[in-house]
Amino acid sequence: MQLPTIATTDVFNKYFNDLRPRGNNDQLRQQGMKNLINYVISQIREMSSENFVKFREELHTYIWKCVNSNNVADKVGGFVACEALLDLDYDDNPAAKIEHFSKCLRFGLQAVDRQVVIASARCLGRMVQVDSTPTAECVDLEIKRAAEWLREKSDKAEIRRQAGLMILKEIAKNAPTLF
Repeated sequence: MQLPTIATTDVFNKYFNDLRPRGNNDQLRQQGMKNLINYVISQIREMSSENFVKFREELHTYIWKCVNSNNVADKVGGFVACEALLDLDYDDNPAAKIEHFSKCLRFGLQAVDRQVVIASARCLGRMVQVDSTPTAECVDLEIKRAAEWLREKSDKAEIRRQAGLMILKEIAKNAPTLF
């Protein structure tokens, strides 16, 4: 995975800044998601196919860097970006995009920070609406993991039980027929 260039990183920082949490300002997050989508759409229109492939790789690398950051706000911003980009048809291989986002989600769903778990569970819930084999595999895995977490009995498992509930809540909200 190639690291984003400094110029691209600066632009990504600008758009991802609005995706990072600031209190409970859902309106700012929604606007940040729209801005990111519009930016990616503009890049699709303006770039050659070859340059857009490089751009897409840099975007996915930036998201990966965010969700693996030590900073909670960066992690949340990365998951909000995944959520925003799920519906956007910008990849000639949508399954690869879903697989990349699924890998990102595994980190967030197992996090100890509540904000990170909420953001990643929300993204997983939105992913349920995307019709693809990788999505089904990811969702099946996370449902099984959530059920296992709910059965754990130790005191240390409290965070996992909460995460399991959040995961199942988001999946049920976005795909009630699965339950």
